[in-house]
Amino acid sequence: MLGPYELSGLTLAFLLTGLIVFRSRRITLSGTLPWVGLRNEIFAQFRGHLRDETLAIQTIFEGYLKVGSGISLVDSATESPQYGKRDQAFLVPSIDGEPHVVLPQQQVSWMARQPNGSLDANQASEEFLQIRHLTRYQSTVDNPFHRDILRRHSTQQLGNLTSDIVEELTHSITKQWGDDCQNWTDVCAFETLLVVVQTLSSRALVGLPLTRNERYTKCQLSFTVSAATQGFLIRKIPFGFLRPVLGPLLGLPTKYWEWRCARFLVPLIWTRLEINLRGKSSNVGLPSDLVQWVLNAVMTRPSLAPLDMRHIASRIMHINFVRGNLECYR
Repeated sequence: MLGPYELSGLTLAFLLTGLIVFRSRRITLSGTLPWVGLRNEIFAQFRGHLRDETLAIQTIFEGYLKVGSGISLVDSATESPQYGKRDQAFLVPSIDGEPHVVLPQQQVSWMARQPNGSLDANQASEEFLQIRHLTRYQSTVDNPFHRDILRRHSTQQLGNLTSDIVEELTHSITKQWGDDCQNWTDVCAFETLLVVVQTLSSRALVGLPLTRNERYTKCQLSFTVSAATQGFLIRKIPFGFLRPVLGPLLGLPTKYWEWRCARFLVPLIWTRLEINLRGKSSNVGLPSDLVQWVLNAVMTRPSLAPLDMRHIASRIMHINFVRGNLECYR
């Protein structure tokens, strides 16, 4: 039986193999778009990806200011791009090992007009996050109706959500940083703001009082960190046919935290379900959050998804994970 040192050695060898294979792959975009952030050195792309950890903002700023002929992705027959620092698409290295395309503002409208067959945000999100290997419930990925529900209802309830978010932001910042305006206090900005982002996201998804449950917040943060880490490792599996085999194994820690978080969410969902079953008169005063929206959708349209508490909890957790990542990148 392999000991911890042997397992660590095998894991390191596996990751190095993945990096070498990644380095040997041809990236088709690199032949048509200019790179920014690469140096004249051995393994320039590989080392550029590693430097992204500390120089990402500087690299993007450099690409923004760079003036040249540039390459536009728009169709010259229908568009009339004017090249310059505000109309130049370019590639930048990324710590995740894949180059990122940075589009100028003038081309955003063109990108929005593209059909899903050309630019599919959901497919890109699934590939980047690897949620398929991080959950015990494949229906979360195969039937992601909760995304449309969140988008539709969050727009309709924007006024109510805004006041709730402002209230939660004030409460969370005060709790993390205090309200002493006279004396200086040392805080870890990253760790405290991570909690703030998590609670703000939870307020729109699960409402009070669960949002302010510290044990739930810690579980959700552990789930988020685990999902981000394991998703990164799964993306780096060097051969595609190994992903369905190794992906579920690498995703075990995330599935554990999914189970831990469900222990808080299932009682909440069950309570809401009992209130719904009592009739409309009992629904007065229910929070307007994702838990309620998904529950209402499943109850009114049984063909949409099974009325399973843990399945609904899985959807809530993964939406929370995605929203938290987006807020952290902003």
